[in-house]
Amino acid sequence: MDKAGFSRSVHGKFSCVACHAGIVTFPHGKKPQKVNCGICHLPGRGGAPKIPALQYRLSVHGMAVREGVAGAPRCQTCHGSHYILPPNNPMSVIYRKNIPRLCSRCHRAEYGIYKKSIHARALFDMGIEKAAVCYDCHEEHRVPNVTSPRWMLWLVGKCGSCHKRELATYKQTYHGQVTRLGYTTVAKCPDCHGSHGILPPSELWHQAFWALSLRVCLSGTQMPHGPPGL
Repeated sequence: MDKAGFSRSVHGKFSCVACHAGIVTFPHGKKPQKVNCGICHLPGRGGAPKIPALQYRLSVHGMAVREGVAGAPRCQTCHGSHYILPPNNPMSVIYRKNIPRLCSRCHRAEYGIYKKSIHARALFDMGIEKAAVCYDCHEEHRVPNVTSPRWMLWLVGKCGSCHKRELATYKQTYHGQVTRLGYTTVAKCPDCHGSHGILPPSELWHQAFWALSLRVCLSGTQMPHGPPGL
């Protein structure tokens, strides 16, 4: 461990045994057990952020860990261990612009699609740092199941937090009125615009998809549920 690097981390003021609680002798010989971040974060001990830890326990990631799913992400998977930097530091793995690459460690296919989207172009090419990244839609530590009706309905409002004019007109439509009643069976933002691979309406591929969607809508058959990557 690099002591100077650790001192610059958010945990730099703590002693080693504050996290490695199982170590009682020195030298400790065998490799220490994996740190349980919850010993501080779940009770909010010493000012540790509590809400994110509680949200993580209820997330698909936290449930996967408890079910013993191999490779399920733990705190250290995303935040690192000894060299955790605050999220406003560009060198941090959880700095906003670094989030898509971080998530791509597990979600490679989704990242491959996202890289071609208007959101990724805005973030990486245009320098618009408020452009949507993974946790804007997938709720950071909360990470709900994407089949959850609550999440599907929440996502409409989330899209509208950036696309205010579009949300206002959507709310006036039949689809918008039905979703406001709590039903998920009608078209929502991703059904027409896609999800990870959203393109500007001006691009030919998106126009072709919209033409297909219109034919499907008029025929009264099943919606195709967006472009590849939805």
